Amino acid sequence: MGGIIYKALKPMGLAFHLENIKETLSHQLGKTTLGEIIRNFRNQFLIHGKCQTADLIKIYSLVNMEDLSIKLKFDELMETLYFHIKELAINLCSDAKIELQDVGIYKAV
Repeated sequence: MGGIIYKALKPMGLAFHLENIKETLSHQLGKTTLGEIIRNFRNQFLIHGKCQTADLIKIYSLVNMEDLSIKLKFDELMETLYFHIKELAINLCSDAKIELQDVGIYKAV
């Protein structure tokens, strides 16, 4: 990992909080990983795309999303990633002694 969050957390000795996210992103889906799918979607569709079907076809060329087992695994990994990102925010708030509601996280009642 080399993104801004990792670079900010590493000098503080907090990069270990990213391990679950890193592990989830490294899961294989077809001929690529979840992390690569997300990165390519961001770069080739959201940021530099032309909003054409070809953009999505290029992104998913390494993943057969029509394969039910791959689609289910993708859904499971995205849910896991969501959980780990929320967990990261909770852990960082705890380490920094910041109230969760101050950053928009509310405990389920």
